[in-house]
Amino acid sequence: LATAAVTPFKIVGDYVSKQVPRGTVYVRKYRIERTGYDGPITIEMADRQARHLQGATGPTIVVPAGVNEFDYPTTLPPWMETGRTCRVCVMGTASVKDAEGVEHVVNYSSVQQNDQIIAVVEPGRLAIELDRTSILAEPGTIAVKVRVARASDLKGAVRVEVFVPNSVNGISSE
Repeated sequence: LATAAVTPFKIVGDYVSKQVPRGTVYVRKYRIERTGYDGPITIEMADRQARHLQGATGPTIVVPAGVNEFDYPTTLPPWMETGRTCRVCVMGTASVKDAEGVEHVVNYSSVQQNDQIIAVVEPGRLAIELDRTSILAEPGTIAVKVRVARASDLKGAVRVEVFVPNSVNGISSE
């Protein structure tokens, strides 16, 4: 037989499903239903997810005591598969005292649809496309065509630079 402290809060959200470009940060709003606990709550990605994340990541943030809403940013990496749905679950952790004053660490997470960060991954807003992804190192000049693809609402100049580490001899670029 085991006993555990009841988690005196819930992290809740409204159902939201958006198309989000890969390579961007998507911010989701949440509410905290506090039922007897008014202290700080640490929010992070849940240690158990309902689905594969495709590399999505999120920070650890602390919601201060007494605050009942927060925004959680999720980074969608540029290599995500477009058209696929990314679903991220968050969890809240807090330290609560029982009737005798003993502290217990409690957690809350949910895989319910309304509580997930749901993003349908769409193409990135800015990308570089090369006509080849690898080149055999041999003497001579090799041309590589570079194409910059961007969303129609992105305006202005784009600067493309080639980085050649100092440890590599004999390679240069224009």
